[in-house]
Amino acid sequence: GTDLCCGDEYSNLAEALDLSMVTRDTLETAATRALTQRFELGMFDPLESVPWADLSASTIVDTASMRSLASRMAAESMVLVKNEGALLPLQPTKGMRVAVLGPNANRTATLLSNYPGCTDEPGGDPLPECTLVTPLAGMKSAIEAAEYGGSVEFQQGCDIDTDDTSGFDAAVELARQSDVAVIVGGLITCQETGDQCQEAEAYDRVAIGLPGVQEDFIKAVAATGTPTVLVILSGASVSLPAFAAADSGVAAIVYGWYPGEEGGTALADVLLGAVNPSGRLPETVFTGLDQLPEDYLSLAMDDAPGRTHRYLTETPLYAFGFGLSYSRRTYSQLTLEPASIEAGAHDPSAVVAASVVLECESGPAGDEVVQLYVSLREDAGRAGDAVSRPVRELKGFSRVACGDEAGAKQTVTIDLPVEELYLAAGADSTMQLIEGTYDIWVGGVGPAPQGLHADLDEQLQPAHATLVVG
Repeated sequence: GTDLCCGDEYSNLAEALDLSMVTRDTLETAATRALTQRFELGMFDPLESVPWADLSASTIVDTASMRSLASRMAAESMVLVKNEGALLPLQPTKGMRVAVLGPNANRTATLLSNYPGCTDEPGGDPLPECTLVTPLAGMKSAIEAAEYGGSVEFQQGCDIDTDDTSGFDAAVELARQSDVAVIVGGLITCQETGDQCQEAEAYDRVAIGLPGVQEDFIKAVAATGTPTVLVILSGASVSLPAFAAADSGVAAIVYGWYPGEEGGTALADVLLGAVNPSGRLPETVFTGLDQLPEDYLSLAMDDAPGRTHRYLTETPLYAFGFGLSYSRRTYSQLTLEPASIEAGAHDPSAVVAASVVLECESGPAGDEVVQLYVSLREDAGRAGDAVSRPVRELKGFSRVACGDEAGAKQTVTIDLPVEELYLAAGADSTMQLIEGTYDIWVGGVGPAPQGLHADLDEQLQPAHATLVVG
C-alpha cells in the first residue's frame, strides 16, 4: 500500500509533481519497488518462457506436497507459552480418553481467517476437493490410531461470543470422565455470518480477553481436576491472566492462531510430540487494557506505558518473542565481531557478527528460533540524542535445527547490520548512529521486561554482550 496506493491516487500524481508535492526521485523509487518483483516473477515475459504460467488450482491445490507444507507451516507457527508439570507432549496410552471441547474445536472457518482461497464455509467459493482438518478431526485421527486405540469425544460447551451456558453441563461432564481435556477457544473473523465477528479488516476489538462466556467455561472444565490444555485460535493476541497463573487448573496453553487447512493435523502433532514446538510470539500479550496507551490519537511510541515490545516499560503477560519447547536449551559465550565501532556514516554492507553457543542439553529434536535484541543504554552520548529510544528491539533471528543428543553444542551466528542501529535523532530526526553502549542479547527469548520469566530456569535467559559505539 505504501508504494502502490491501490491505484486510487495515480491520476493525481502528475499534478502533484507539477506542484512540487512529490519529487521525481520519490516516484521512481516507488515505481522501482512496485515493479521489481513483478519483473522477477516474469509477469512481463512471454508466457512460454515462464515456468509456472501453466500452473492451475487442480495441479497445486490440495496436493500431498502442499498439504504437508501447510501442516509444517502451521506447526512451526504455534506457540507454547505454558506447560505446567510437563503435561505436554501428551503420552497416549491404550484406551486413553480425550475430551475435545470449545467453540473453535470443530469450526472450519476459524482455520482460514479472512480472504481464504479454500473454504467450505460462507464467505468464499467452495472448493470440494480441498479438505479442512479441524482440531477435533486432527486429534481424532491421531489418538484413535491403531497403536493407541484411544478415543476422542466432542462437546462444544459454548459459542464464541454469546451468553448461552446451556452446553456447559454436558461438556464439563465429558471432561470429568476423560483422561485429558483439550479446550479450543479464541476468536473468529467476520468471514462467517452472524453477530459473533471478532476480527476483520477495518474492525477493532474493544477488549483483549476472551469474548462471551468462554472464560467461565474454561474455569468450569478446569475445576473438574482433569488435566486441561487450552488452545487459542485467533489472529491477534488474547490476554489470559486467569489461566496463566500456576494454580488456574489449566496446565498448558498454546496459541495456534488461524492455522490453515491442516491446522488440526499440526495441532495434534504439537500436542502429541510429533513436532517439538518452536514458535515464538509475534506480538506482546498484555495483562489487560491498562497496558495499552489511553490516547490512540497520539502516535508517540513512548507514551506511557509504551507501545509494542519496543517501548513497553511494564511487565506483560507474555513477552514478544516468548515461547517454550519440550527441550532444555541454553545460551552462552556471546561474542561480537567487532566489539566496538566508530560513530558516523558506515558502509551499507557493514555488519557486526554476533556468535553464541547454543547447547541442546536434553529433550527431543526440533527447531530453535535464535533471536537477537538490541538496546541503547540511557547514558549514551546526548549530542545526537534519539528522538525516541526503544527499550529493546528485535534485530535478527535464525531458525536452527537441534538434535536429541544430550550436551550437543553448536555456534550460531547472526549478522547485525550496522544500519540497524541507527535511530532518528536531532531536531530534523535524521537517522544517526548514536555514540554509547549498546546491550546485545541473543537467545531463545528476548531480554525480559522487569524480570519477566525470572522464575523460570536459565534456559530462558539470553546470552549478553555489549557493543561500544564511539
